[in-house]
Amino acid sequence: MRRHKSDIYQSRVHLVVTLLIVVVPFILFIVFAQAIEIPVSKLFLYIGTSGLRLLIAYTAATIIALILATLFYKGKRGKVALPLFDVLQNIPTFTLLPIATLFWGASERTVVLLLTIIMLWPIFFSIINALQQTRSEWDEAVQIMKLSGWKRFRHYILPVGIPGLVTGSIIAIAEGWEAIIAAEIITNISGLGQFFQAYSTNPTVTAAGILGILVLIFGLNKLVWMPLLEKSHSNMES
Repeated sequence: MRRHKSDIYQSRVHLVVTLLIVVVPFILFIVFAQAIEIPVSKLFLYIGTSGLRLLIAYTAATIIALILATLFYKGKRGKVALPLFDVLQNIPTFTLLPIATLFWGASERTVVLLLTIIMLWPIFFSIINALQQTRSEWDEAVQIMKLSGWKRFRHYILPVGIPGLVTGSIIAIAEGWEAIIAAEIITNISGLGQFFQAYSTNPTVTAAGILGILVLIFGLNKLVWMPLLEKSHSNMES
């Protein structure tokens, strides 16, 4: 089929507006810092600290999800493992926080572990869904070519699973932003959670901070994830 060009950024105005949307929350955070009289550098340190934790957890969750999907997306192993994974994803992840805290204390490692588990499941099951919906002739071609190991992963699993990976990433990162704030409040470590906890009695700052994060998530989705999603689907149809 003919590969159709992504139309998300054909308009330069559209691209500029999207970039401005990404910038807006940072402007809001600067205004907040001035209004509540805290150093701007301190506020952005909170944002950077939480963002770095989220990035580390997302990277770990993506690697684990790809490995598990490669091993269990089909066959006898999949029939046994997938229902088990489905049960595990329904376990409230925050119930694991006290257990993790016993081992590692109220630390950054505990928060990253919690985030990794939370983001793992939407990425994993989205990849599984993408792999299970592939054309039968593609799977037959892999068997005929006797692809296995790294070659199978590189030339089949990864290209076919990319749409699921992107879709799962959109969901996972949105859930990750929500979870990291709660986890940082519970563990009382530095980050956005500590910021929101410090100003929990100020509803204006709290509401504006949440709005800034939502606008940031929306902007990143529009700027990064949606183009990747459309490109991955276009590649699959070509």
